[in-house]
Amino acid sequence: MATSLANSAASLISDQSHSAPEAPSRAWIDRWLFPALGVVSLLLSCTLWSLKRQMWGDEVFTHIELSDPSLTHLLSAVTRLGGAGMPLFYLTGWPWAHVFGLSDLSLRLYSSAGVCGAFLILLGTLRRFVTPSAAFLGAAFGLFASLIVVEQNSEARGYGLYLFLCAVAIAQLVKVAQNARPRRRDLLLLALAQAGLVLGHVLGIVYAGLLLLALVVADAVQRRIRPRVILWAMAGWLALVPWIPAIRASAAVGHPHGWIPVPTLADLGSALSFWLFTALYWQISSHPPQAVILTGWFCAVTVVIVLGTTTIWNFSTATPEKRLLLLLGCSLVAAPLALYVISIAISPVFLPRYMMPSALGIAILAAA
Repeated sequence: MATSLANSAASLISDQSHSAPEAPSRAWIDRWLFPALGVVSLLLSCTLWSLKRQMWGDEVFTHIELSDPSLTHLLSAVTRLGGAGMPLFYLTGWPWAHVFGLSDLSLRLYSSAGVCGAFLILLGTLRRFVTPSAAFLGAAFGLFASLIVVEQNSEARGYGLYLFLCAVAIAQLVKVAQNARPRRRDLLLLALAQAGLVLGHVLGIVYAGLLLLALVVADAVQRRIRPRVILWAMAGWLALVPWIPAIRASAAVGHPHGWIPVPTLADLGSALSFWLFTALYWQISSHPPQAVILTGWFCAVTVVIVLGTTTIWNFSTATPEKRLLLLLGCSLVAAPLALYVISIAISPVFLPRYMMPSALGIAILAAA
């Protein structure tokens, strides 16, 4: 499955760069230079942060797990360990560790590679709808202005992969949505992309459901219903079934007392700012001035309000393709609300890094 997803991602990058004709020099800058600078900035950020940080608890778990000499033994063991890891993390992280080594920087660059891949996939997807400049500015803003993305870009965990798999799922959903009668091959890739997302993180199923909901609403706006597409997408979720015993073992660790607190309305408000610009004031000191904190909050909330207002304003006049883009962005941005409800009604799952794919929603709305 990992190989199929990699091939799908490669084809999506090459397929999704349709834009209006530009001057050769400008086209080269937009198509190659800016994306390359984005990737370099992510890799440099990972390297610089890594040089100044020691591994913390979860990263130590990653080191121990990926140092297992046998991938088969590792996959067998993690189903009973009660950890939160998902199979695609081990299927991709173990080869990386055994090729590039188990150093702190090597394992953190694994995460950064995932964020870089998500950035490039999203960039290719956005170019189907907006100019290359708008696509780059939107993708860069959504990912690089978020403290959560910048942090996870340099942590030896599976969240870079999580972001990448969500970007692949978005790209394939867009490809299917743009064809009234998609080919069987595209539907198969849709199922694989959805399977990848749910096998990349335990909460991938929430984002998979929100993305599918956006597609259904976009179809309803065009007065059409496509059960075949919906069934193919949901078929991908069945890949989660063999991993259910491992998920239950992980959930059992949190009983009777879990380590994730029940979120408050203040936590929800923080999540709905999507941690934009927070790196600018969180890193000033351990106790930043109140004025600096308020300035950061004001910037984040203003951006979210502006994005929400312009989305509503443009929706009625947008083309069907642009409406799909807006709906996808809104569905991702709504994820904290869904996870808040789940945390209150079922079990607490409200952690900033779990909501990392919502940064893709901010990027989509900013570009649109």
